[in-house]
Amino acid sequence: MRKLLLAGVATAGLALAMPAAQAMTIGTIPMGATQNNQVIAPLTLIEGVYGANLYLVAGAPVQITATLIGVEAGNTNSFTFNGSTLFTRTGQTGTLGAPIGTTAVINNVIAGLLNFGFTTSVNGANGNVANGANIDPNLGKGNFFVSLTNSSNYTSLDQIKNGITSGSGTNAWLFYDDLGAGPDDNHDDLVVRLTITGGTFTVPEPASMAILGMGLLGLGFATRRRRQV
Repeated sequence: MRKLLLAGVATAGLALAMPAAQAMTIGTIPMGATQNNQVIAPLTLIEGVYGANLYLVAGAPVQITATLIGVEAGNTNSFTFNGSTLFTRTGQTGTLGAPIGTTAVINNVIAGLLNFGFTTSVNGANGNVANGANIDPNLGKGNFFVSLTNSSNYTSLDQIKNGITSGSGTNAWLFYDDLGAGPDDNHDDLVVRLTITGGTFTVPEPASMAILGMGLLGLGFATRRRRQV
């Protein structure tokens, strides 16, 4: 798996489609000793990225299976994909070790920025977040945390707090914070796993991807000029 801080050539074509404001940081859930994530049990922490937006790298349309893992929220929260609501839940149930298990299959998903989001019954638009507009939690708006693996088993999640985590994988674990209790950063208000075959999920870095994209454009322009001479 590609580690963050190392840009992969396979994601070069996505550089021009990335939101200019994307910023992401490596961190863990729970974020601190005072936070409590009731869905990640039996794990004690998970390392991943805040503020990242999720992309698909695939050579042809693929199938994605979305699985509802758990939720701990007094609000009604939903997960949508391509404009359709796949999951809506209120209350506390499910953990990584014993997920709820509700699934939805999404067919013919094409490469690029994935069209999904989370919505909540509180805070209005302030608590909602769409992929492509995900932000760091310290900005006081709804957001999601991402951890990527090559296995659907929760034991494959990054459990080492060292500032290095996977930047790609065939499974994307999404942990939503709806701000219902304020910016508590525990990210257990709705947890969804996306699983794919025939492609890869990635969270490309803004700076490195932009530089790589400009380099490829420059190379293409230079090649064209040589052919015209």
